[in-house]
Formats: sequence, C-alpha cells, structure tokens
Amino acid sequence: MDIDNSLSSLSCDAAIELDNLIRGKGCDLGIVKRLGEVLLEISRELSKGIIQGPSPMTAVALNLAISDSGFATAQIDVAGLAKEVGKVGRMLADDISSAEQLKSFCLCLSKRAGMSIWAITALCDRS
Repeated sequence: MDIDNSLSSLSCDAAIELDNLIRGKGCDLGIVKRLGEVLLEISRELSKGIIQGPSPMTAVALNLAISDSGFATAQIDVAGLAKEVGKVGRMLADDISSAEQLKSFCLCLSKRAGMSIWAITALCDRS
C-alpha cells in the first residue's frame, strides 16, 4: 500500500467506523484496525531515525493530527513522533476505549494528510 496516497482516505473511513461504534451501530472495525497497523508500521520506520516509508509531509501530517486531536503536543524530533504514532497505532489496533478521541484523530489525520497530497500535487503541477 502506498502510505502517502492512501492515509487520508483510510483515516476518513476509520473515523466513519468509529462514529458508527459511538452511535451504537454494528461494525467490525476492520478499517480502524488496519489504520492502527499502518501507524505501527510508520512508527517502526520513524523509530529508525530516518523517514524512509512515509514522506516527510506525511510525518508532518501525523504530527499535526496528533497535536490537533489532543493526544500530545506537536513533537520536535522524529523519536518523539515515532513514540506518539506508535501509541495511537496501538490504541486503534487493540484498544478503542477512547473512541471519541480516536475519531477526532482520524478526522484530523484525514484532513492533514489530504492537505499534504494537495500540496505535493500543486508543486508537481508547477513543474
């Protein structure tokens, strides 16, 4: 999966699943768990100290989404970001007891990741 191009839609779909859970509608949360797995994968990449898997703009989008949704303040280093992304990833994959905050994170990530894709496209169109 191309993380940079699919993160916005994956996180939007996860927010919908979490909203259905909050409203008491039945859902299997497969997309929520998939997003958790993707974030754990990104966290492992970031913890290596270099940004290989996700683009730098995706790392920025994740940082802003974590801050916007109140999970933590914006991180100033890659190690801190890796830790916070891993924490949110584990919650999505294994523990959705904070469904409202996770939904907020997913919505923020969808918006921020979508803006990153838009910015990259705009820069490429200029060339």
